[in-house]
Amino acid sequence: MATAASPGSPEAPSPEGGKPKGAPIPMVAAVQKLQLGEKVAGWEVVKKLGEGGFGAVYKVKHPSGRESAMKIEACSATIRPMKMEVVVLQTAKKARATHFCELLDAGKWDTFNFLVMTLVGPSLHVRDCTNYGSFRRTPIAALSFMRSCLIFMV
Repeated sequence: MATAASPGSPEAPSPEGGKPKGAPIPMVAAVQKLQLGEKVAGWEVVKKLGEGGFGAVYKVKHPSGRESAMKIEACSATIRPMKMEVVVLQTAKKARATHFCELLDAGKWDTFNFLVMTLVGPSLHVRDCTNYGSFRRTPIAALSFMRSCLIFMV
């Protein structure tokens, strides 16, 4: 049998209704899913490259034929690192900085924010680099892996 929570207790609903007072606020909204072939601001989704806690990354194609990377994050997320990414990429572009991806497009679409930037080489995710073993095995394996990553930057 359910009992009513006393006012001011963590289980008590907030005066505005909805979630109980003291309930955790989600920092990250659910990851938005895009379908292959879907178009976002003229960019066609070609392939999903990955997803993390803040959103997803897709390979997209411009009507001109240029392939790029599109990052998306939900508008409802309370933490939005993409906003800072856009500022950093805009600043790098103005400063004519090298070794930065080029920001090609950014904005809001439907229920998510997006940015489109240069598509760079293969993933450097640790589990994709099976030739170099695990970082936990030896420092030599870790150094070897880092050296292989630097080759892509030159």
